[in-house]
Amino acid sequence: MFVSSPSFRILLALCTGGLIGVMIWFAVGRSAGPSIETIVNVLTEGEGMAIQWAELLEKKDNKVTLRIKAKKAVISEDRTQIRLSNFSMVSYGEESERTTIIAREGLLDNETKDVTAEGGVLVMSDDGRAMYTEKLRWYEGKKALSSDSQVKIFGGNFVIKGKTLEVDTIADRALIGGGVTAIFKKSR
Repeated sequence: MFVSSPSFRILLALCTGGLIGVMIWFAVGRSAGPSIETIVNVLTEGEGMAIQWAELLEKKDNKVTLRIKAKKAVISEDRTQIRLSNFSMVSYGEESERTTIIAREGLLDNETKDVTAEGGVLVMSDDGRAMYTEKLRWYEGKKALSSDSQVKIFGGNFVIKGKTLEVDTIADRALIGGGVTAIFKKSR
């Protein structure tokens, strides 16, 4: 197929203008919080913007503190929420310990920094503990975690099951409710 010179120049101008617009949006359109770098394939979708195969990084003092990878991220038109599909989120603690969350769907609230994960939610820590539930919610303001779905927590020598979970990370306290069962094995 042959593309005439004027048509090619118009197409090139449109592509360049679109790329510059996306770069300006990423550079100027963010709030003054931690820096977030985004590696994206941008598409428009309804009200907002969809990003295929997105990777979002949050940095503090030039260290990555949060890494989110998603098959698809849809940013609301007012940029207050990001919907994630098939995502993983890795949070790096102060001493480089990691907590990883994997789920089918997620919602990030850019104003409150609350996170909701749904659908086969798996949470894993570097020390070998893990948790499985269908819905998990993080409340940034309270530094609290909750689930009103069945929860299974397991580690090297224990399994705990319950119907609800409330975790207060400030008080370092967890409450598992509703038909709780716990199995512990002796360490060898």
